[in-house]
Amino acid sequence: MKSKVTLRPFRVEEVHLYHQWMTDKNITGQYVRGEASSLSELITDFKKTHWQTQALSRWICEDKSQNIIGVAQAWKFDLYEDHMEVGRVLLPKFRGAGLGTDLMLELFNHVFTKYSTGRIQAITPCDNLVTLRTWEKCGMVVEGRLRYFISVGDKKLDCFVGSILKSEWEAKKN
Repeated sequence: MKSKVTLRPFRVEEVHLYHQWMTDKNITGQYVRGEASSLSELITDFKKTHWQTQALSRWICEDKSQNIIGVAQAWKFDLYEDHMEVGRVLLPKFRGAGLGTDLMLELFNHVFTKYSTGRIQAITPCDNLVTLRTWEKCGMVVEGRLRYFISVGDKKLDCFVGSILKSEWEAKKN
């Protein structure tokens, strides 16, 4: 089945969108930590790498009509292993239509295809039932609970960590 979502690299004139989205709690929600870098710092960083390295990649997410629906990112978080972590933010007006699941599936496909990684993981607060359901639909396995792990406002919350292995992804695709 063809995905309803595509990922493409950011263009320099779109960096301000990332900054705008990632500093607006109405867009990121309560669980995503806002962007700490200034817009000028983000543009400088973008011009060095175009945000397309295994250390950190960011993509614009579009629906079939090429509407920008959000942002996805992946980063290498383990110094010694080939693991990647992913995250995504779907713009509010596109939520509730199954696009979050399609976005996550396309993100897995993109990362497993583009990078030499055998494992993708993500974290989410334990009470984020929408994301946990998305993980389930995408074939992610909840591996455990990280206690007192993520800051939300002035609170520390427990999180679940979930993952999907490349072998599981390949079996799911076929």
